[in-house]
Amino acid sequence: TGIAQIAGKILMKLIVFRHNWGLPDLPWELKFQKIRQAGYSGIETGVLKTADYPQFQELLIKYNLLFLPQIYTKGLTIEDHLASYREQLEAMRQFQPIRVNCHSGSDAWTFDEAKQFYQKALQIENDVGLRVCHETHRGRSFYNPWTTGRLL
Repeated sequence: TGIAQIAGKILMKLIVFRHNWGLPDLPWELKFQKIRQAGYSGIETGVLKTADYPQFQELLIKYNLLFLPQIYTKGLTIEDHLASYREQLEAMRQFQPIRVNCHSGSDAWTFDEAKQFYQKALQIENDVGLRVCHETHRGRSFYNPWTTGRLL
């Protein structure tokens, strides 16, 4: 009965997002219509053009969709990557995203460099006030399970 009692109290809601990747080159309004009509709870998309911010914000409200921005750190140094990280997070904060997905770091860094980056990235996340998922991806610090496990 213990498991049944616990199971009866657990409520979960699946939130399904549609990534903009792979959608036809349509105006935002039509993309939002299609995403909502298909039953998705939100949209994930890469970095927006600043000029698109007002319309994008209006469409999120109009279609009652959550937002999961995808950002990409860049630069030649750890400091460059951290600066681009902070800049993008601060820009996305106005959308009140449920989370941010990030292709972060570089697979060319040593373990200690990657560790330094993620320690500072966590500080930036706390400063900005957004929750971030760091995606496993080629060319990035979490490019393989052995490095990822060690860093975690």
